[in-house]
Amino acid sequence: MTDVSEELRREAGKKFSSIKARLKKKGKKFKWDKNNFIDWYVKQEGKCYYCGCSKEELKNYYEYLRKHKMNKRYKTRGKSLEIDRKKGDIYS
Repeated sequence: MTDVSEELRREAGKKFSSIKARLKKKGKKFKWDKNNFIDWYVKQEGKCYYCGCSKEELKNYYEYLRKHKMNKRYKTRGKSLEIDRKKGDIYS
């Protein structure tokens, strides 16, 4: 395994734990098991599923918006790739 995929696997494990903990506080369940989530995350190669934007491109764009105060939610959203719900309240 390459250093990049190992780094992505570690990052995915942290994201999985964070998402699961946040959902638990809200009384919701995360339907993926950890290994499937990590495999999916690594497969995305650190890019947005929708537009193909890399984490680095997203970071640069976020900094541009922050610098120019072009996004009122820049303090809370957009710094990193996010996981979306696809089916109502189920994070799948």
